[in-house]
Amino acid sequence: MGLGCIFGKHKWNGCKCGSCQRTRDEGHDWGKDCEKCSCCGMVKPDAHQWRGCKCTGCGKMRDELHEWSKDCEKCSRCGTRRKDAHKWDASRCSTCGKTRAEEDIENLEYADVTLSGMLLVMSMARYGEGEALKPKARELRDMYMAVRDRLAKVGNTEAKAALVKHSLSLECLESLRVKL
Repeated sequence: MGLGCIFGKHKWNGCKCGSCQRTRDEGHDWGKDCEKCSCCGMVKPDAHQWRGCKCTGCGKMRDELHEWSKDCEKCSRCGTRRKDAHKWDASRCSTCGKTRAEEDIENLEYADVTLSGMLLVMSMARYGEGEALKPKARELRDMYMAVRDRLAKVGNTEAKAALVKHSLSLECLESLRVKL
C-alpha cells in the first residue's frame, strides 16, 4: 500500500487504485461485458442491449433469438450453426432460398477449416487430449467427404472452385480414415 493511500490520495486507474487495489463505484470498464467490470469484477445485472443474439454494447453473444432468415442453418448475426433446418424443395430451401450447392460449398469450407484446425491440435496434443477430439473430427471428416462427393457431381464452376480452394488432399483423407 502506498503512503498516499493511507491519507486517501489513491492512484485511481478507473475504478481501482493502482497501489492498494481498493475499488470505488465510478470509472468502471464495461467495454468487454456490459454486466461485469473488467477491472474490479463488479456486476451490473440486465445491462446488455440485446439485438437478437448479440449485445450491441459489448458484442457478447447469447444462444437465443438468432437470425435464421438469410440461412436456416447459420445465424447472420453471430455465425452460430445448426443442423438439418433447411426445408428442401428439390434443390432450393423453401424458407431461406438457399440452394443445395451453396449450402454444400459453405459446409465444405467450414469442415475443411475446422477439421484442419482440429487435426493440428490433435497432432500437437498429448494422446489423451487428442482422443477427446476424435469423435468430432470423425463427424467433420465424414461430412467433408460427403459434401466433396456431392459437389464433384454438381460440376458447376463455383463448385469446382470450392473443391480446389477447400480440399484436404486425398492422402490426408485416407490417413484420416485410418487414424480416426
